[in-house]
Amino acid sequence: MKQVPNPFFEVCQNNKDHPYHNKQCDESCPDRDLCMRGELIDIKEFLGCNDCKYSGIANINGDRHVCLATGDIVLIEELQQCPLDTNPLQKTITPEEVRKYGLLLEEAIEILKRLNDTISRIRYSFDRNDLEALLYGKTKLPKKTIRAVLDAIEKARNADEKHALRKFIATMGDVRYKDVVVVLDEIERLSERYMGDER
Repeated sequence: MKQVPNPFFEVCQNNKDHPYHNKQCDESCPDRDLCMRGELIDIKEFLGCNDCKYSGIANINGDRHVCLATGDIVLIEELQQCPLDTNPLQKTITPEEVRKYGLLLEEAIEILKRLNDTISRIRYSFDRNDLEALLYGKTKLPKKTIRAVLDAIEKARNADEKHALRKFIATMGDVRYKDVVVVLDEIERLSERYMGDER
């Protein structure tokens, strides 16, 4: 079972009789080493699954603890928080952070435009057949591979900037394309909201 740090673990704060219960912790605290090491607890305990009617065990490559709260079988070790939690833990994002990510997206699009220009200059400096022959002579890659790469370059050159950026981020970050789309669309929406007055 996956273990996570117990966010409520502090020996002195959890025990009212502790000499450092309401004091700033320092090296004189008898339990300082214990607190510094922290405590690991099972993810089931962290999420409160032990008493939940939707918690169970399924035979998935052996017995695995699962959650059925969403109607699907979800491995508990893959959860970040309980699906039934109506108050998800959310970090408050400041307008400055939104602006920063909005500007990063704009910079990324500019970089892709410059790449596109470079690809166009290379592509139109040579006839397609001459370019294939030159690349074959220099790289010794199979002609089929060279053609596939050149076709991909052509496809990238003609792609919509947003689509190209999404594909690039998904590939570089090794994340799902549809997740990238959702996050980038939300950043764009927030960016328009918070940066609209500055443009």
